[in-house]
Amino acid sequence: MCPTFGVQFTPDEAFSNTALAVFDPADLSRLRPGADAASARRYELDPRTGLPVATPSGRLEIWAHPCPADQLRTKPAYVIAVDVGGCWEGADWSVIAVFDVRTPGQLEVVAQWRGHVHIDRLCSLACALGRYYHRALLIFESNTLETRGTHALEKLGRSGYPNLYRRQAFDTVTNTMSTRIGFHTNAATKAAAIFELTYALRDGRLIERSAAAIDEMATYIRRGEKTEAAHGCHDDMLMTRAIAAYALAQSPPRPLKSLF
Repeated sequence: MCPTFGVQFTPDEAFSNTALAVFDPADLSRLRPGADAASARRYELDPRTGLPVATPSGRLEIWAHPCPADQLRTKPAYVIAVDVGGCWEGADWSVIAVFDVRTPGQLEVVAQWRGHVHIDRLCSLACALGRYYHRALLIFESNTLETRGTHALEKLGRSGYPNLYRRQAFDTVTNTMSTRIGFHTNAATKAAAIFELTYALRDGRLIERSAAAIDEMATYIRRGEKTEAAHGCHDDMLMTRAIAAYALAQSPPRPLKSLF
């Protein structure tokens, strides 16, 4: 239950508050059966091998493991979006969400890690999951990395991970266009990402497995010109979906044969 404007709303009650809701309640209702019916096993990643090890207390939920290599038809076959939070109890959550994008235009949630961890450890976890899911396109929300995790950002660039998402950026030193690691959230890019998620929901292209993520969408509201989580609620899982939808719209997966 999330408090907003001094009133307590359950997710279902937020569905009916269409004046505030960003996402169409009917679209969210269509997601519920797939999330409620899906059961994930819990894992932690082995720090030596980078492979998931089943444990009841694990913070990594997996609904579907990576497909066999001979079933790969596009590159990337998987996309991973990372929303960076804090490492202390009570901070925003860090979320690593894995999407199967082998069906054109479709985002299917297949795994998710959620917790509090230092930034360098979060980067290592995301890279390990990326390698596990056939070198997934790995998209970091870069704002926190750029302000509080510069060392981690530089280390990430030198990590050798082969498929980091890079955005176009203007270099004020050289006065030329260049690229930078990650998705930078500002008023324009956030609005664009939320719109892409709205379209994915409307068109039935998002297959959601986490009921908690749908709850976040249900309590995500308009406040003037901005969109944000209702007071006392979170949007960490939601933003990974929005970032992935945005990146996929910018550069959809290509058939493998077209890469060579």
